[in-house]
Amino acid sequence: MDKITEDVRFQLNEYGARLSVLTEMGAELAYDDHPPPRHFVFDKPFLILLEKSSSSRPYFALWVGNPTLLVAE
Repeated sequence: MDKITEDVRFQLNEYGARLSVLTEMGAELAYDDHPPPRHFVFDKPFLILLEKSSSSRPYFALWVGNPTLLVAE
């Protein structure tokens, strides 16, 4: 059976945000079948919601409406 797993780690603190992703694909999957990497540009206000799949409500919400939150000092 073909299998793809993805481990996403997100860290947010007073120094900024760190995101890392590890993706593993089974040996039988063809590398030509997966889409190219996605790039995200955060040039407008945005909302971050973190929730567990077992919960009906998020445990963390952050509205980023000011770019100074994204700049390391």
